[in-house]
Amino acid sequence: MERDGWFDEKGRELFRDALVDKGEEIRAYLEDGKIDEDEINNQFRIIVDKLKAVEPKLSDDIHKEFWDILQDLYVYSEMCFCYNNPERIKTIVQYL
Repeated sequence: MERDGWFDEKGRELFRDALVDKGEEIRAYLEDGKIDEDEINNQFRIIVDKLKAVEPKLSDDIHKEFWDILQDLYVYSEMCFCYNNPERIKTIVQYL
């Protein structure tokens, strides 16, 4: 199967497709109208397991680039959490 660009606007869109491709997982998390700590931890474990599987396959240069992207994604997710929970900002600031 030919690889489709994530952001080339010619094919599938990364985030929209996540809702389709991972719909059953998302639906299971949202069925009760809330997301609990166990569900968040489970999703985190899924991500870490996938990262552990792919990391040894990366060249040093790609590893460095990917690490930078993961850090940017973390900053983005913290910004989203802080937007919805301004009290979280105090927690983040203590690490700066």
